[in-house]
Amino acid sequence: MRRFFVFIALVLLASTSYAAVDPIWYSCKGLWRGNSLDYIDSAMGNNTLAVTTGDAPALADGHGSTANSALYWATAGKVGILDADQVGLDITGSLSISFWFKLTNVTGTHILVGKDATSNRSYIVYFSGGYVYFTVTPDGSTATTAYAHTACSIDTWYHITCVYNGTDLKVYRNGSLDCSPIAYSSGLYNGTGPFALGGAAGTLIQNVAIFNIALDATQIGYLYGLGDNIGFSTLPTPIAKYKLSQDAGNTEGWLDESASANHLTGSSDPVAATDYNSQAGLAVGGGGGLFALSRAGASLTGFDTTDEISVRARVKLDSIATTQYLVYMWDTDSKRMWALLYYQTTGKFALYVTHDGGSGSIVAVYSTLTVSAGTWYHVTVSKAGAVIRIQVNAENSVSAACNATLFYNATVPLMLAFAGSLDDVMIWDEEIGPIHNATLYHRTPSEFGGSLVIMTVQALPGGQDNSIFME
Repeated sequence: MRRFFVFIALVLLASTSYAAVDPIWYSCKGLWRGNSLDYIDSAMGNNTLAVTTGDAPALADGHGSTANSALYWATAGKVGILDADQVGLDITGSLSISFWFKLTNVTGTHILVGKDATSNRSYIVYFSGGYVYFTVTPDGSTATTAYAHTACSIDTWYHITCVYNGTDLKVYRNGSLDCSPIAYSSGLYNGTGPFALGGAAGTLIQNVAIFNIALDATQIGYLYGLGDNIGFSTLPTPIAKYKLSQDAGNTEGWLDESASANHLTGSSDPVAATDYNSQAGLAVGGGGGLFALSRAGASLTGFDTTDEISVRARVKLDSIATTQYLVYMWDTDSKRMWALLYYQTTGKFALYVTHDGGSGSIVAVYSTLTVSAGTWYHVTVSKAGAVIRIQVNAENSVSAACNATLFYNATVPLMLAFAGSLDDVMIWDEEIGPIHNATLYHRTPSEFGGSLVIMTVQALPGGQDNSIFME
């Protein structure tokens, strides 16, 4: 009988369905689908392109005849972004460039994708004389080139992936290696040229993706097999977003970068601290003591939720000797709403919620990871309906059942306070699941300000939780 009930419990815990995300997408520094004349970066949201040379493209049918899913240049032109404005495209090590393209005109040279300027070249993929070439340089001008050995035909879609893995250059065509690898180990020049995509008259291009890793043959086959089967959903809009970087002393306090403007004030002001990526001054901390930031409950906008709440934060504790509440709306015994905390008895992070504000109704869920002092952690907690969930770094999420109603009291303040360091706090009035957590966890500090787009690729069979796919 016990085995039967354990089986039922496992089935219920696995019943939440999330789409599968291949870990390669965490290393995608830019993706332009070609299905919009806004030229939006669908990977990180930081690298929106604009017309830089020649005429603007039009929308056209893409690979698989999907309507309006490719960019088409009837006359030569490019869309791009200046070096000073781009984020993540100054790649100097491993690199992969993947895209679909078709030519209605195979004469001349079509510069398809690259970060390039005269005598200031970093990497470029182009078509000339019937073949696709991949060129890199260690100094802005000295070129090393690999090329696809199979000629391309007019009016035919091709999937191209170019790879630099630190030892050689490779070009894949329709998922298969189509060149003799060219030995090269001198890295990529960090030039100041713009990043752009486009071509000569008669160029169509879609799903251009830039990765700062060297994709292997299996991953390239995966991209080729996806075709146009890539979906995207934007992370929900937060009700509070605290970067907590260089905001100390600002006349508006510690700024909320969301539209809600839930700015904080300090009762025990934090000091600048080194963030999780070892960048000085890009986090806040207690400087060896306690810091406290808050906003009065009556002044909060968007926090009057009684159904769903999610909190994400990067946290480092100075000490694990005592329980510490980290980000919370948790007041006196009758005014307890929710709290992200470190619980000393278990040595783990936890989420507490109540449905009536009292201590007798507290429901908790604890992380699987045991916390160490002096270590940065990425923690995401959520309450949605009758389930609460916690996930630390990229570990499997843990969930527990709770009352469907979340207690709310307009007088309870929002608090960020403990002895340690804090960075990149975001709060939503809806659920942030494992896929969202994985995407947030893998973002670098410079990517925090982007639109945070979640990449979803095909649903898993049987409604399985995709946390097993995370790095």
